[in-house]
Amino acid sequence: PGAAMIAVAVRLPSLLGLSAGQMVDLIRTLPPEHRRFLLIEVVVPTLGALAKLGEAVSAVQPFCRGITVRVPPGFNAFEPLARCKAMAATIDLEDLKGELPPAQALAGFARGVRAHKILAVLAGVNGPAVARAAMEAGFDFLGGSAIARELPRPGPAKAYAPAL
Repeated sequence: PGAAMIAVAVRLPSLLGLSAGQMVDLIRTLPPEHRRFLLIEVVVPTLGALAKLGEAVSAVQPFCRGITVRVPPGFNAFEPLARCKAMAATIDLEDLKGELPPAQALAGFARGVRAHKILAVLAGVNGPAVARAAMEAGFDFLGGSAIARELPRPGPAKAYAPAL
């Protein structure tokens, strides 16, 4: 049987700022048996921000199953991902504003991350042709409206008090 994972997207600057300590404190409140289902997806806004990736993930990495990294279009610097022990690297096609990268660019990304023992993920897959191209390029995981419909946005948070 498969296991579900919960991925929480966090922008890289948030892991470097004052909120990083609060995030670690929050994650640490989870019982260890629950943390094994938690993935932290670090959203790297620019290629220049990549230099701080190791510093950013070092605080949260011990308290989750793993780190995935969503990288900007045109990304090809895989060494920093390997050094911080990222499980996966994601390109989101929605970041490309409707312009699909050439098949060789997709294949190059998939080869590059896999050469560093990192899984290749393509998000924003919106049609069967894109899904086919991604599979042929060697991506390990696909996500988007062509793969599964989106879940509705959750409502507001509610306080939880167990009944005694």
